[in-house]
Amino acid sequence: MFTLPSDKTNLMRGAEQQATGLSQVNAAIQEMDQGIQKNAAMVEQSAAAVHALAKEADTMAELTAQFGAWRNRRGSSSRRTQAYCPPCICR
Repeated sequence: MFTLPSDKTNLMRGAEQQATGLSQVNAAIQEMDQGIQKNAAMVEQSAAAVHALAKEADTMAELTAQFGAWRNRRGSSSRRTQAYCPPCICR
């Protein structure tokens, strides 16, 4: 029976251990990559939500500005305005 010298045996064991280690590192990198992709998707969703909320805020600002303009056009002489608004707010 043929036996390898101990140096070659140790070299083969070291190569096997390195291969196992590299395989584990590769698996860890793939797992991290999946997490990064999920995070990127969540960031995109968050950005889309921020843009939608900003649009809604702009719309609300426009509507409230229109309400203010409508109220100013009515003037403070209206009975309804005087009946429902204290003088300190209407003047």
